[in-house]
Amino acid sequence: MIAHAILRPFRFLCVMGLICLTVPVNATAEDELAELESSLRRGLIMFTLATKAFEDDQKEDGYYERLEAMRRAAGEVKRDANFILKRKPGHSIELSGEMVSVEEAKAFAMQGLEKGNSILRYDISEEVDMLQYRQPTDADYPRLVQLMVDGSIEDITAELERTHSPDVNFKGYTALMEASKRGRTDVVSLLVKEYGADPRFRSATATPMSMAAQNGHVKTIRLLAKLGADVNGRDTRTLATPLIEATMKGNAHVVLALLEEGAKPEAANWEGATSRAWARHEGYTRIDRILEPYIAGPLARVKLADALEGFDRFDSRNIAYLEDALLSFSTDLYTLKSAGGDISCDTATDVAKRGEKLRGKLEIYGSKKFIADFAGYFDDLKEMWPKGCPKP
Repeated sequence: MIAHAILRPFRFLCVMGLICLTVPVNATAEDELAELESSLRRGLIMFTLATKAFEDDQKEDGYYERLEAMRRAAGEVKRDANFILKRKPGHSIELSGEMVSVEEAKAFAMQGLEKGNSILRYDISEEVDMLQYRQPTDADYPRLVQLMVDGSIEDITAELERTHSPDVNFKGYTALMEASKRGRTDVVSLLVKEYGADPRFRSATATPMSMAAQNGHVKTIRLLAKLGADVNGRDTRTLATPLIEATMKGNAHVVLALLEEGAKPEAANWEGATSRAWARHEGYTRIDRILEPYIAGPLARVKLADALEGFDRFDSRNIAYLEDALLSFSTDLYTLKSAGGDISCDTATDVAKRGEKLRGKLEIYGSKKFIADFAGYFDDLKEMWPKGCPKP
C-alpha cells in the first residue's frame, strides 16, 4: 500500500522540486514537525524512484551510481522518520490522500537500505576473497608487516629480497597497509615501485588508502593515488569510504586531499549517510564548505580545491573571501573572452590588477598549485589583451 501511495504523486512533486530539509532556527515545535513531515514525503518519493530506477536497469551503465542513490535516499527517510518518532511516537503522515505510519515508512526504507548494503558487502567480499586466495602463506610472513613499525629501509629491503613477496599478509593486513597507516611514504614508494606491492590489495575492513586517511597522512594519500590505490574502497562492515572516515574524524586537510584525488562525495555508509551528512551532524563547518563545491559542479570544484591546497590555517571567513575572489576573477576572464578583444584598456588593466591581488593573497596562504595554474590564466589574458594597450 505504501509503495502505491508514494508513486501516484511523484510527477507533480518532481516538477515542484525535491529539496533538502532546512529547519529555521526560531521555528516552533509545530513548524519543525511540519518541515520534517514534508521532508519525509519528498524522501519517500525520491527513494521509490531511485529504487525503481535501480531495479529496472541493474545491468546498464551506472549500476553502482543508481544503487548509491537508492541507499542515500533510504538513509534520508530513516533519519527524518527517527526525528519525527522522537517527537511523536506512533505518528502518521498524509501521503496522496492516505495516512501512512511513520514507522511503516521507516521500515520500508530500511528494507531497501539493507538490500543495497547486502549487495555492496557481497561484492566487496568477493573481491577480498579473490585477493586473499592468491597470496603466499609462508610461516614467516608477518615479519615484513612487523618491520613497517620501525624497521629501517635496509632491513625492509633485505626482507623483500629474501622472500620476493611484497604482498604477504597477516590476517589480510599487508606491509603496504601498515606503512600507509604510519605515513611512511618512502616505504610505500619502495614497496610499490621497486617490489610490485599491489596498492589495491585489501582486507574486509582496510585498504592502504583508508589506513592513510584514518591517520591523517596527506602525502601518503597523494602518493597512493598516483600509484593506483582505490580512493573509494569501502569497509565491508560500515561501508564507509576513506572520505567518510576522514570526515568523521574532522580532518579537513585529509578530506580535501581525498576529494582532489577523486573521492566520491556522494558515497554513503551503511546508514545511508554521506560525508556531508556527517559533517553537518557533527558541526564540521569547514569540511562542509570544502565538500560543497565538489557536490555543486566541476568548475567551482577546480577553483576552490586549488585555492585551498596547502592552506594550513583556513577558516570560514578566509574560505568565503577566496570563493568570492575566484568567482569574480573567473567571471572577468569570461567577459574578456566573450568580448573578443573589444574592451577598453582600463577594464582589461583592472582585471589584471585584481588577478595580481588575488595571486598575492594565495601566496600568503601557500597555495603553490593554484599559483602555478594562475600563470596559465595570465598567458590567456595576454592573448586576449586589447590592441594598443600596455600589457601587464
